[in-house]
Amino acid sequence: MKPTYTILIVDDNEADRELYKSLLEGRKSEGENEYLFYEAETATEAWALFSDIKPDCVLLDYKLPDFSGEHVVEGFSEQTSILPVIMLTGYGDEALAVNVIKKGVQDYIPKKLVTRESLRSKVVVTIERSIFLKRKASLNKYISNLQWNLDHKGSAMLELMASMNHEINASLMSIRNQVELLEKTLLTPRQREMIKDIHKANENLVSVMCEVLDTSRCTLA
Repeated sequence: MKPTYTILIVDDNEADRELYKSLLEGRKSEGENEYLFYEAETATEAWALFSDIKPDCVLLDYKLPDFSGEHVVEGFSEQTSILPVIMLTGYGDEALAVNVIKKGVQDYIPKKLVTRESLRSKVVVTIERSIFLKRKASLNKYISNLQWNLDHKGSAMLELMASMNHEINASLMSIRNQVELLEKTLLTPRQREMIKDIHKANENLVSVMCEVLDTSRCTLA
């Protein structure tokens, strides 16, 4: 079952609005999209509806009573960077519509060329492209957050390891000092061999800790 998509029709001409709805609703073949329509006659109404319903597609007339379609698009872009808008232009407005497309509008149709097939195909493409762009934006945001977390946690991990390295080295230095004090006392040959083993183990442990810290820095960099 196909989902139902919301279509916002922004046009001050009621006959044009009814035409667009009839072209999208009539004679559907199996599997075609279902649409729920909202209508606005002015830019002010369009901005309010766009914010409330977050339409899947907007059919926008270039010339409205209060503002131009270009101004309407600018208002939409303040709410979202993804503009699922198809501009509908009258004769001679195509050059202006192309300029609006550069600002993020998905497509445009000269009103004289609107047909059932052209309108349906452009609406479907606009909806699918907007869905793709939203998913892409969501994925990019997830990757960005993941990278930030990796960088942040990596930095925190290095700080933790450096702190641990400092504490361990301090403990090892304390052991070394104590062993050196023992060396100044009377010791049996066996005890002196044990002291040498402690020194060697101490030095090996310091070396291992330095290697671990250096490797972690390279891995997390």
